[in-house]
Amino acid sequence: MRPFLRSNKTFRVGFNFGAMHLMQPGFTDDLRQHVTGARVGSRSVTLEITERQELPDFSKAAGLVKSLRQRGYTVALDDAGIGHSGLSYVQKLGADVIKIDKLFVDAVVSEHSARVLIGLLVNLARELGMTTVAEGIESQEQADALAALGVDKGQGYLMSPPVPFDVFLPMLELNRMKFRHDAARSAA
Repeated sequence: MRPFLRSNKTFRVGFNFGAMHLMQPGFTDDLRQHVTGARVGSRSVTLEITERQELPDFSKAAGLVKSLRQRGYTVALDDAGIGHSGLSYVQKLGADVIKIDKLFVDAVVSEHSARVLIGLLVNLARELGMTTVAEGIESQEQADALAALGVDKGQGYLMSPPVPFDVFLPMLELNRMKFRHDAARSAA
């Protein structure tokens, strides 16, 4: 990804990891070595902490997240709302992004409670200066409902199923050309 990341400064690569990884001695040093060794900037990397594992030492974790953010990494809370977290994670961990779990996305069209909870997460994120990303979007109806609730970004099969890297880059370039074409047409 190095050539692509260097020529596309806004593109990010996300890596999921659990609490046990974050809390490992030397995690930030190992991460820095990998990123430096790959010769990409830390601003190109998003670290997604899953809430499915409980953080054994919350104060230490918050310090590590702060350090990672100071080094330029984006930190996201993955699986928001279904794990061990509670609102204290969002309040005190200091992440940049709340990733709304697919469990809520699946129900956004059919269940009022899902819309209320997503709206709560969106408002909370805005008040704390965070971004929201909805995971697992499978239909245009879901995407429209999430957009109406103010979700910032989305990912899922509606956009693309997982694809091998050699398929990903040409697909991305095709979408970028389509975007430029559409933008030029709307400007005319």
